[in-house]
Amino acid sequence: MLSKTEIKALEGVCADDVRDAAMFEIMLQTGLRVGELIELTKEDVVWGDGQDTLSYLIVDGKGKRVRRVPLTLTGTSQLAGGTVAQALAEDPA
Repeated sequence: MLSKTEIKALEGVCADDVRDAAMFEIMLQTGLRVGELIELTKEDVVWGDGQDTLSYLIVDGKGKRVRRVPLTLTGTSQLAGGTVAQALAEDPA
């Protein structure tokens, strides 16, 4: 578990890179592992209506188990901005 000081330090490191900041925020808010995050696609996001239903991710975890991971409002706004989905769709090569 990260302390508030450690979280602020990591947020500071990511501050100049929108993609890294968004990915860090999603991992922080959901507890996803790096491997789970980089495997996400747009089809893995289920959008809630912002009132009665929450948004969540469908994640293939360890042992190929599929689980639903709820998103906080911060995580939802990061994804809604397209930053993470766009970044994950890019070819790193």
